[in-house]
Amino acid sequence: MDIGEEAGQRVVNSFSFGMEVTNICASMNNPRKYGLFVRRVGSREVEVTDGKGKFWRVGITVIYAGHLDEGECDALYTPIHRTVYG
Repeated sequence: MDIGEEAGQRVVNSFSFGMEVTNICASMNNPRKYGLFVRRVGSREVEVTDGKGKFWRVGITVIYAGHLDEGECDALYTPIHRTVYG
């Protein structure tokens, strides 16, 4: 199973409307690092909101459930980065 398929299964199996999610490749200063899951958009993205009226899309390979700290994000993102960029 490749990264995209694994991410798709993770989103389908564990994400529900309104749950906290983390974009693991966004910097800690990025206001879009954390959000609330809205829905899956196509096969490669999810829609996220800040709960205050702003919405954006994030690739499914870098979105994870929960409010993850910087160390957890690094541990999850490193293998993705290696696979995609070598």
